[in-house]
Amino acid sequence: TGASVSLRRGIALSKPMRDWIIARHVHGQVVPHDVHLTMRDEHGRVVSRWCLRHAGVARLESADLEQQVGAADGDEPVDLAIDELVLTCERIDLEPREKGSLILARR
Repeated sequence: TGASVSLRRGIALSKPMRDWIIARHVHGQVVPHDVHLTMRDEHGRVVSRWCLRHAGVARLESADLEQQVGAADGDEPVDLAIDELVLTCERIDLEPREKGSLILARR
């Protein structure tokens, strides 16, 4: 058995993540990866962390996706706006929070 996770209204900021999503959408390539998710509160503090083991992109919904994909083909940083991203995975592991950890980066 497996699991699926729906992520809504986000932005893929890193080029490797963007490329992974686009490879599935444009080329039909399903390349599994471990995906780490972090939920933060309104102050940016970590509330919970999960790892989706052996995850793949099942579905992507994004306005003007073709235009965004074209812009992301180069080496320049281009954000990929996501309405909904559905990932499937073999399992979901809850990761421990680091006690007393300080988050310096904002969302």
